[in-house]
Amino acid sequence: MARSGPISITDPDYRAKVAGLSPRARASEMEHAIRHHIRLHMDEDPTRYRRLSERLEQILADHRGNWEQQAFALADFMEKIKTEDSERGGGDSSALNRVASALYGLLAEETAADGVIDERQGRRLADFAGRLYAKLRERAEIGPPRPPREFVSGEGFPYLGRSYRLLLVDEGTCPVVRLNRGRLELHRDRADDGTRQLVRWYRQAGERWLGKRIAPWAQRMEVEVADLRVLPLGYRWGSCTAVGRLNIHWATMQLPPDLVDYVLVHELAHVRHRDHGPDFWRAVQRPLPDFAARRTRLRLTGPALWLPAGNARSTSTHAPAGHRHGSDR
Repeated sequence: MARSGPISITDPDYRAKVAGLSPRARASEMEHAIRHHIRLHMDEDPTRYRRLSERLEQILADHRGNWEQQAFALADFMEKIKTEDSERGGGDSSALNRVASALYGLLAEETAADGVIDERQGRRLADFAGRLYAKLRERAEIGPPRPPREFVSGEGFPYLGRSYRLLLVDEGTCPVVRLNRGRLELHRDRADDGTRQLVRWYRQAGERWLGKRIAPWAQRMEVEVADLRVLPLGYRWGSCTAVGRLNIHWATMQLPPDLVDYVLVHELAHVRHRDHGPDFWRAVQRPLPDFAARRTRLRLTGPALWLPAGNARSTSTHAPAGHRHGSDR
């Protein structure tokens, strides 16, 4: 079965595209379109899209085997989602449709045998295109490298939600970089190497502070932390493995403590739940009932952080190939 891309629930021609299908095929197409829509937008409003996901499962269970009724119920559900999206000013915008469909098209072109994608392959490619699109959005939350800061006295650098003015000091017995009486001190003779020195300081401070900060969250969530490292992770806030090895971006140490907590809880939830499905968001919500508000603040705060060009891409070979979270951070 050849496919040009997943049908979007906001496609004005979607009724025509499924009209000639059998009731079972029509129900299958609409189920897939709704799942695709939920997956693309889950991170925007986890509570709402988790509710929609649960409602979808209920419809499928209520009309299992009765394809005509299932198709009718799914069509009605799609219209309700579209109405809600319109009222909220959100939903599956034309730009999102173009990006997701373009990603799907490229993947299909590379993997199709004789230009044909069967239904199972189409679903897998559409799912992957949705996850890839979500990762691109996560990258945008931290954003591109900022204009470089100058390593001169008076320049501001954030640390745990506060801005500290840099003070160049003459070399002495104190560390190359340290917080002292409300100022961030840097040896004057290391100012030319300021980026590397401050990133090293953020990483060292993070390894000390985060190790203590994560312990009560891990205990509360009943998750074992095997290792925690603070690294340059490009455009991701953190990453983790199923055995509890966590990597956290050093720039996280610029966030207010309550947003650092959100990043930590998010990664701890991924130890047991690899994707951003309903079970994952329930695991986040249990210890952080206000997680949605924190996530919104994280999106607004991220672009203001110091992320020098040389650290915008990960130089770590330790970051695992499993889950990699960009936003939530």
